[in-house]
Amino acid sequence: MVRRDRLRRMVNRYGDCIAGRGVLTFFLVNFLPWFIRRARMREWWVQVGLLAVPLLAAYLHIPPPQLSPALHSWKSSGKFFTYKGLRIFYQDSVGVVGSPEIVVLLHGFPTSSYDWYKIWEGLTLRFHRVIALDFLGFGFSDKPRPHHYSIFEQASIVEALLRHLGLQNRRINLLSHDYGDIVAQELLYRFKQNRSGRLTIKSLCLSNGGIFPETHRPLLLQKLLKDGGMLSPILTRLMNFFVFSRGLTPVFGPYTRPSESELWDMWAGIRNNDGNLVIDSLLQYINQRKKFRRRWVGALASVTIPIHFIYGPLDPVNPYPEFLELYRLWTDRGSTGHQNECFMSTCSLQEAGAAAGGQKTSRTH
Repeated sequence: MVRRDRLRRMVNRYGDCIAGRGVLTFFLVNFLPWFIRRARMREWWVQVGLLAVPLLAAYLHIPPPQLSPALHSWKSSGKFFTYKGLRIFYQDSVGVVGSPEIVVLLHGFPTSSYDWYKIWEGLTLRFHRVIALDFLGFGFSDKPRPHHYSIFEQASIVEALLRHLGLQNRRINLLSHDYGDIVAQELLYRFKQNRSGRLTIKSLCLSNGGIFPETHRPLLLQKLLKDGGMLSPILTRLMNFFVFSRGLTPVFGPYTRPSESELWDMWAGIRNNDGNLVIDSLLQYINQRKKFRRRWVGALASVTIPIHFIYGPLDPVNPYPEFLELYRLWTDRGSTGHQNECFMSTCSLQEAGAAAGGQKTSRTH
């Protein structure tokens, strides 16, 4: 009886930290003492098994972290619209009165529209409408599983959002990052086809995205999740904040790495609606990019709108020198300024917003 009371106190003290509280409490208090008496702890594998089963059950039932006040405010100020029965989260702010400019922000992998929160206010001083969404499977949007996630679907969601907002006939400035770059390329391809109902793009600003599949260097964890077969679903369940933060931090520059609280906000967005369980499905965009390379890379050639590129020279996933060399082989235009200046740009995010509106970024590394 004393042993049971001690176990119960331990669970009450630490249960909130390790979660799975109900499962762990039930097992430890009601079954563990009985198993110990029966097995008498004679075999080491019995000891390991007795400890592993409840701990694994608890680990797999860890709830998502609570939203920080800033992230909660971001969610509260946003809205949802429905696309084919799925809820898509978005932000839509009215900025400068009298300006005709509209900017749509397309976030990267594996985060959400919250990526843009630091420059949001600055963008509202430059544009009349500032719009961002969480792609399907990201952030606060629905994360169906099983589901065939595709860049084509994400592009259609962007078009559906603008129809929902009554902006389907307006000229749009696109500012994209990483995963969002590929969605922007698909939107650009559709725009060039001049089909009705497609987005009318005024300017395009792409930042640190794997536009050319052959220059993209995915992280080891991304490779395992993307091509792990039966192992991938297991890895998504075992992923935690430690693995996530250690994997993501190195892709930032030495002076721009996120704080731990910012990493927790990113992780909270991923864990929302069990988003960690669809990461392997979302990562299929890498294979899609290879398959549809001609379509999406070709969309960048022979366009008549301003296109800007913002690339961090130290990006290990999408290395700048290789990208620049390939881009020059494909097209002789891509910016309103000099290519070296544009590609080497380490401009602030506020300047990136200006670039989306058709102005040249000028600060170099």
